[in-house]
Amino acid sequence: MRSFREGLRELGYIEGRNLTIDWRFADDVDARLSELAEELVKLQVDVIVTYTSSGVRAAQRATKAIPIVAMTVGDPVASGFAASLAHPGGNITGSSVMWREVLDKRLELLSSVLPKSARIAYLTNPDAGYVRPNWMGMLVVRARTMDDVATGVSLVIKQSAEGLLVADDAFFNFHAREIGELVTRHKLATTFGEQDGADGGGLMSYGVDYEDLLHRAATYVDKILKGQKPGDIPFEQPSKFRFVINLKTAKALGVTIPPSMLLRASRVIE
Repeated sequence: MRSFREGLRELGYIEGRNLTIDWRFADDVDARLSELAEELVKLQVDVIVTYTSSGVRAAQRATKAIPIVAMTVGDPVASGFAASLAHPGGNITGSSVMWREVLDKRLELLSSVLPKSARIAYLTNPDAGYVRPNWMGMLVVRARTMDDVATGVSLVIKQSAEGLLVADDAFFNFHAREIGELVTRHKLATTFGEQDGADGGGLMSYGVDYEDLLHRAATYVDKILKGQKPGDIPFEQPSKFRFVINLKTAKALGVTIPPSMLLRASRVIE
């Protein structure tokens, strides 16, 4: 939340002076989100700011009147949060992480460094609404907890998959380093959305710059507090991405990273 608070300060909103933030955290338990959203509605807050599709959905169920700013959401139109990106039309606006396009890019990067015959598995959270890969022959592993992830990785190994693609999801991002350490022990070439996965030992990560999106979320709050209706504020798409390669892991896996790919990386771990 540091980036979000910095964005607010830059726009003149100072906590304790002209801004009060009532924080609510689900602590990795999505079932609590609806209860927390209802608490905020009862407090009659001016704006609800939330993160991921699960958080937005909980806020949407709780209110149709209070403006909702989605810091990050996969596909707001397909999820039923907006009529269109340009004209949301309801009480929700914010940033779309373009998860379909980003996921396709992540698959492309991983496929390019593995043998053409390699089988790649996909790790996803069934509660996030992202279970979509229509890539032929891909093993889909669904996980809600770290125990599920561990079981899923064991299944991937048994199925002789050589690569693992991790979906964009708040739970996976939060536990990216832990998952990175797990796949490293199993010598599984893995691509994450969150750079902590590469720091934890994953082969690489490619995804939107979340700090930039959270920083920009402050501009939505500012517009709403100044009188704009969320339904008239277009959903933005990310303009900054982070691509991290763990060269140490690549060498341990016997994977060759092309020089051209290394040049495109935001950061290389050696």
